[in-house]
Amino acid sequence: MNLKPVIAQKPATPRDSSKLLVYNTKTNEIIIDRFLHLDCYLPNNSFLVLNKTKVIPSRVWLKKQTGGRVEVLFLLNEKTDKESETKRVFNKLEQKGIKRLYLTLHVGLGTFAPVTEMNLKTGKLHKEYYKIEKEVFNGILASKSKGQRLVAVGTTVVRALESFDSSRYKTGFVQDRSTDLFIFPPYNFKMIDHLITNFHLPGSSLLMLVDAFLKFKRAKRSLNEIYEFAIKKDLRFYSFGDVMLIL
Repeated sequence: MNLKPVIAQKPATPRDSSKLLVYNTKTNEIIIDRFLHLDCYLPNNSFLVLNKTKVIPSRVWLKKQTGGRVEVLFLLNEKTDKESETKRVFNKLEQKGIKRLYLTLHVGLGTFAPVTEMNLKTGKLHKEYYKIEKEVFNGILASKSKGQRLVAVGTTVVRALESFDSSRYKTGFVQDRSTDLFIFPPYNFKMIDHLITNFHLPGSSLLMLVDAFLKFKRAKRSLNEIYEFAIKKDLRFYSFGDVMLIL
């Protein structure tokens, strides 16, 4: 990729005004819109699965050899008056009859660490903790049995669902465990039909997961081609950036 992506330093304001790149793997068409209009592109017979993990408010102090203390980490889960703006998307989806289900995967090094030679050799990443409630997975199975299409919101949802051990699920307890799953091409996805995700940085496992999904969908465009198109259209990359929907 010869072009240089713009790295978003802060979220769009309002959040749902971020750009949305829609790539239809069947028609090979790319459309640029706003995330607020996500409902216009999701199939009527689809449902969302999202990750409900949150930043835990925490503060870490270390003691110096001199006896003094220094604050090295402070995380705060902020709430703003603009939260009703990011809910407009959900309201529009509900009006279209698209429901939402939630699981939990707590993000760790498995998501953000650069891919190493050892990762490629073992086919594994750093472990991350995930939890899928029984009623959630029952809801997923019920929806898919009706022919509804599962839209994973984020790569963490993909990783959790693709790590799910159906044999353990049959015993009747909640999936409450860790995963070291490393998804890269070629990979046969068991659960996911469509994917909503950010634009990721080179060398990351997230980039390889998206590439694997495109190949699984037999996309006519490569991930490089799509990213170059996004850069030319001034889409912003990384966690605070714009969004891609792969159909």
